[in-house]
Formats: sequence, C-alpha cells, structure tokens
Amino acid sequence: MKRLILLITILASVSATCVMAQVQNLGRLVPVERAAQTRGPDVSGQKAATLVAKAEDAKPDNPVTIECAKQAIVLGIDKAQTSMLCKGAKNLSPAKCAKEAFSLAFGKNNATQLCRGAKGLEPSECARGARALAFESADAVALCNKAEDNAPVDCARQASKLGMRSLHTAFLCNRAKNASPNLCAKEAYGMGFGSQSSAILCHRADTIAPADCAKKLKGMGIDSDKMAVVCRRAQDTTPADCFKQAVKIGFESDRAVALCARPVRDSVMEEEDYMPFDIKFWKHRPEYRSSVSDGFGRKLK
Repeated sequence: MKRLILLITILASVSATCVMAQVQNLGRLVPVERAAQTRGPDVSGQKAATLVAKAEDAKPDNPVTIECAKQAIVLGIDKAQTSMLCKGAKNLSPAKCAKEAFSLAFGKNNATQLCRGAKGLEPSECARGARALAFESADAVALCNKAEDNAPVDCARQASKLGMRSLHTAFLCNRAKNASPNLCAKEAYGMGFGSQSSAILCHRADTIAPADCAKKLKGMGIDSDKMAVVCRRAQDTTPADCFKQAVKIGFESDRAVALCARPVRDSVMEEEDYMPFDIKFWKHRPEYRSSVSDGFGRKLK
C-alpha cells in the first residue's frame, strides 16, 4: 500500500513538472507551433498561423523593429518617417537601405519612401543604378521602391533608348522582373503610342500581351491612353474583344473602357500601406477619367 502511495506521488510530481515546462516554453514557440496549440474548433491551421504571425509583428517591443528605429533616428530621420520605414521590419534592411540612400544624396522623405518594406539592400542598389542614368531622386524612388534585384534598372536603361521621359520610365519599370515591360513598350511605340501611354500599357507586364491586345483596338476611334487602360496587364486579347462587343451593343467608348478594363486598385491600398505606381482611373464611375498618377501626387502628363 505504501509503495502504491509513493508511486502515485512520484507520478503527480512528474506531471506537474511537465506542465510547468510546457507553460514556460509556450512563449518560445515559433508562430506555427503556437498556432497549433491555440487552434479552436472553428479556426483552421492556416488562419491560426496567420493570426499569430501578425500578432508577433505587431508587438511594440519587437527587438528588430526597435533596433531598426534606433538606427533610423541616428541617421536623423524623424519619428513619423521612422515609423513608416521600420514598421513590420523583419530585419535591419530598411535602416541600412536608408543609410545607403543618404550616400546618394537622397533626402529623408525620399530615403524613407525608397526603403520602407525593404527586405535587403536591393532598393538602394537599384537607386544607385538609377542615379547613373541621371534619374532625379523622386524618379529613382518611383523606379526602385520594392526592387528585389537590378531588373528595374536594366529595364529603364533599355526604355531610355526609346526616348521615354524618366518619370514614365520609372512607372514602366517599377518592379520589373525581366525585359517584358520594355519589349512591350517597344511594340507600343511601333504603334504610335507616346511615352505616357506606353508606360500605362506596359507597366508590370510579364509578356508583350498588352501590346498585342492594344493592336486589336487600332481603328476603334479611341486615343492611346484609353487603349492602354483597356489592355494594361492583359494576358491575351480578351479586353480588346470585350471593348469591341461593348461598342457593338451600344456602349459609348468611355463606358466600354470602364466595363472592359482590368480592375486596378487605387492609391488607397486594400492590403498594403504603400504601392505608389498603380493607375487611378475611378473604376467605380461609369465615365473614364484620364488622370494618371505615380502615387506621389505627380501627374504623368
């Protein structure tokens, strides 16, 4: 009997020790592991992991975020800009990128806009290449924000041979992954498009499909800017076919543009704080408004 009581006591002690260890270790679990332990009957594993990861990023005492902010303040960046620069930082790249931008004679605002969200030094390296192409600071930011390599600069170097203005070139080549935006713009120039309409048509193109789409709108009585809005980011000629059919059933050209153009987000982002280079053409209104901005309040015209 005494042995049985002793055994029960030992088991209870071991159990209590394990529980305490689990409680102490819970705070050190990576987000996915913690999510697995926080799942309820109505929360999927993926959703739980996402919620926990966001909670981790939102911690005000996140040591990476704080260290990034400290380095930014040392550079002379004010607290408001530091908040934009270092928000959600995964490493110290935003601050290091801003330091490199200062060495290129960027002001504090342009350095912040260039480097916010940076995962490495690619934006500042891209900006150095843009400077070599005689880009002003604001245009270098427009070209290189969120750059992941030097593809935007390579794109801009080729686009400049077409005679495009640096502002339009920056819009065309921002976040370029390969030569497709430039090849698309070359096709657009061959159709008589100007600098602005070529940039609108081929911005973030991954093939020359937008230019092929625009070719089908020749002779439809609309200007190149409207043709560009209909066909931007097209993967085939479907938007052009849509426009033709809309006109055929009685749509005025402006309303046909609004109907058939691929939806784009305005400068107020749905899932990011900052994505400056999408066209704003008031997709929720029936009429087309040909106002195009680079996201910094500067009209492309």
